[in-house]
Amino acid sequence: MTGDRMKGQQYRTTRYVRTFMTSVTSEADDKSMEDAGFEHYRYVATLDEVTCPICGSVDNKVFPIKESEAGDNAPPMHYNCRCRKVVVFTDEKLKRSTRIARDENGDPIKVPADMDYAEYKEKYLDNPVDNLKMGQHAPKIETTGTTPTTSTTTTSDFKSVFDNVENHEQLMKEMNDTLGVGLVGDLKPYDLDTMKNAAKEMDWFVQEFDIKGEVETFISADLGEDTPARTSFPHGGGSGDRVIEIEFDQNCYKPENIKEFEEMVAEAKTSRYLVSGTTAGVMDHEMGHVLLNVYVKRTYPRDAVSQKVMRKTVASNVVNEAVREVQKIPKYSKWTKEQILTELSGRAAENDFEALAEASSDWRAHGMGAKPFSKEVINIFRRLI
Repeated sequence: MTGDRMKGQQYRTTRYVRTFMTSVTSEADDKSMEDAGFEHYRYVATLDEVTCPICGSVDNKVFPIKESEAGDNAPPMHYNCRCRKVVVFTDEKLKRSTRIARDENGDPIKVPADMDYAEYKEKYLDNPVDNLKMGQHAPKIETTGTTPTTSTTTTSDFKSVFDNVENHEQLMKEMNDTLGVGLVGDLKPYDLDTMKNAAKEMDWFVQEFDIKGEVETFISADLGEDTPARTSFPHGGGSGDRVIEIEFDQNCYKPENIKEFEEMVAEAKTSRYLVSGTTAGVMDHEMGHVLLNVYVKRTYPRDAVSQKVMRKTVASNVVNEAVREVQKIPKYSKWTKEQILTELSGRAAENDFEALAEASSDWRAHGMGAKPFSKEVINIFRRLI
């Protein structure tokens, strides 16, 4: 076993043990509080730069002890959850008390005990995207105005191994080797340049978010009219995990249909249904779905049921947090969630999943010229993944 694999196994073992201990402690807290005559508990998240949206959304909320359920309203909400339960004091006592948090530099501070995560984040974290990724250093962050951007790779200067691919066989091999896609369907019947562009967009996200090997399948399928691609999250069978699959329509990408495909995508942008009017933008949209699935899969490993259930919850939390950040901008202070998503595209306004996918496409296409919502979504994904 290599050193990297040993470190990975050590991390997974530590994560499982920590999560198990949090679960045991949470159940013990319930019994202790009930024995002491309490009927409710207060959910307390850890307040720092890497607090996740799931835990932040329930921080300082009060729940009945009898309705305590891990993953819903009680810790552990996910693997490596650092949250806890406390007894519910009177409002007067709560206002006189403090809780420990960390400022934007990571230094410990005391904040009012009745301050929730949203209030803490607004007051103490100058940069809404932490310079940490789940405890590891992320790419350098530079701030322009209120919204950060990464200094690692930009849309205009990104160079990929796929730029030099000369035939379908080489394309499929590089998708295996460079992207870590385990199963690549037969790409020979499809337009080489269009498929190269799709692979290049995948490569950008793989490098930017360090997700090589997360997309396990890239195959063709009959997706029907007006559906050029689709990302699915099926059960992985014996592994206990779900897998991430990207399917592309077997008709759109054929050489004889490319012109019609390009016209269809361009028209979708003109009508403001899609944020990007290019065939490459289709893959950028799908990679937004991939980012969501990667976070859910890494947070709930080998638990296909939780992965399916929490996918919707995580999508909702990420979208709602991004909307709240946008509403802090004076121009958007009175805008509703629906208005903010509709400004992005008609597709984004359909549901939270499509909002995240369209934000991904917008960010890749326009960089710092993307809509504020798209920038905030990418900021959140940088923190989570």
